[in-house]
Amino acid sequence: MAKKVQVHGISAITDDRIWLITVDEGALCVPLRNITRENILQYSATAPQEHTLDSNHIFLFIKMKNKISGSVTPGDFKICKRWFRPLQREAPGQIGQGRRNFTKVSENTNYLYFTSHNGSVGVYIKKQNKLYLSAFAGETIESVHCSKFSGLVYMATNSGKLVTCEYRDKGLTYATRQTPYAMGNMFEDANGNLWIEAVDKGILLFRKGQDHFSFYASGATSKRNVNNRFTAFQDFNKTVWITFSNGELVYYNEREDKMVPALPVDGFSNKSFNSVYRIFYDSGVLWVGSEFRGVTKLIIQRNIFQLENIGESTHFPDLEVRAVYFDRLNRRWASTQGGQLTVQKNGINQPVTFNNKLLKDFSIVAYTITEDSRGNIWIGTKNDGLYKAIPQDLERTRYQLQYYPTVADKKKGFRIYSILEDRLHNIWVGSYDAGLMRVSEQNGVCHFQRVPVSLPKYPVNTFGQIRHLSMDKDGLIWVATTGDYLLCNPYIYTVTIIIKLKYTVNRLKMKDCLIMMYCI
Repeated sequence: MAKKVQVHGISAITDDRIWLITVDEGALCVPLRNITRENILQYSATAPQEHTLDSNHIFLFIKMKNKISGSVTPGDFKICKRWFRPLQREAPGQIGQGRRNFTKVSENTNYLYFTSHNGSVGVYIKKQNKLYLSAFAGETIESVHCSKFSGLVYMATNSGKLVTCEYRDKGLTYATRQTPYAMGNMFEDANGNLWIEAVDKGILLFRKGQDHFSFYASGATSKRNVNNRFTAFQDFNKTVWITFSNGELVYYNEREDKMVPALPVDGFSNKSFNSVYRIFYDSGVLWVGSEFRGVTKLIIQRNIFQLENIGESTHFPDLEVRAVYFDRLNRRWASTQGGQLTVQKNGINQPVTFNNKLLKDFSIVAYTITEDSRGNIWIGTKNDGLYKAIPQDLERTRYQLQYYPTVADKKKGFRIYSILEDRLHNIWVGSYDAGLMRVSEQNGVCHFQRVPVSLPKYPVNTFGQIRHLSMDKDGLIWVATTGDYLLCNPYIYTVTIIIKLKYTVNRLKMKDCLIMMYCI
């Protein structure tokens, strides 16, 4: 090969060669090593006999395992291992009028299906290395797709027909469904549903297992642009995204059963996603090429929420989870308002016992659960004081349960909302009726010391009502109360006030600080 040719695309890459399609000089086969002019093979109408094609204009060129397949016009589908060769036909003779021009292809395990604009259909039988040719009523076939789920082949026509075909016993069988919309390209999602372009109108959804179409109109008023393409993909949340040929970008809201336009973000105008030319999706990032904004990067967040059942009871209060905690064995401890306490790992109940009794024999309405550095499980309740579960085996399935109905005096200290272990391995208890306490242990017996607060005009009634405890990177303990934020220094055992909040009677509900986190 000595003359220059114009290349418009790389069509296939094998282990040792790259196949290039030219504008009007056929195909080029370029070796990956030792590239010289003499080593570049050209397949065209004017090439030597072993490289001759019927035409220099190649419409279809694909890689199929170790074979390269192509379609030229005027002429027939050909296949090659080292060069193009005509195939043995099972249906000889003229099919349709004029050129076949195979331009669409779809593949499954056993067959390659080819279609053309004039209704010609080709089926390449892989095992037999043969080609079967047929025609479908002179229809203009806009797209073809081999289903990954049903094994059927779908063809969409410009007259609004969805044609289902299947190759059996050396022949094609057809079934037709008519719609009022001219069809274009197709996309099959992970559930086996077929999304079909309704040209200049919207999208058709053909659900798996059903025999009817759902139509969703495009919201954009602009007409098809030659630069735009119908494109569909499914992100990792299994949400289907679609760009219409008029440039509109939308996604499907399955719960509300409607197409939702991609909303402007970060101050972008509506035009940003109503003039989309191209999209490219890559592991949670959607790159959008549009007329008014150039390239826009959209980050799609994962849908990380899923519903898990924590127990077997159908009693309504058991649906309200009051506390959840993961211990060092990655077991999930959970408590419900109905008093059900469960321990699960990977969704499986663990054989945990308290005092040789199963958890189902206990009724503990826990509001906070914490594991300390010794493996003890501390459980604080709303109206029943404090529990300490001490492990009795290495597997931590058998616990001895110690119970403290009050942690202060006989009238206070039974409403425990938060428990925390500091860096000195001391346990701190935040109660709603007895303030902040530190736990000290002597001879296996726990003693609760109320933290003194030396503040002028200290409102014990509000500061003593503790909602949450949190420790910052310096080891200081932040205390969220119904009055203010308090700061406790566990090293010198002092408490100071951090933020003074003022309230009126009308804003009384705003003073309850339910939870506080310190960002490290």
